[in-house]
Amino acid sequence: MTSSLEKFDVIILGSGLAGSILATILAKQGLRILSIDKSSHSRFAIGEAMTPDTDLIMSILSYKFSIPEFGI
Repeated sequence: MTSSLEKFDVIILGSGLAGSILATILAKQGLRILSIDKSSHSRFAIGEAMTPDTDLIMSILSYKFSIPEFGI
């Protein structure tokens, strides 16, 4: 039986808002990412963890890392 091991540059524990943002930024920089979460889906509904401060931070990250999907 042949086994191939995947190699990753970064392993992120948790795929919530912060983990997902970090994974996206690092992947856009060309790193191979593995994201692991104990649940099969996020704990929050989409947008539930977003606040006006988070909107500002997402806009800054969108600009700084050239990720238009983060732009609000």
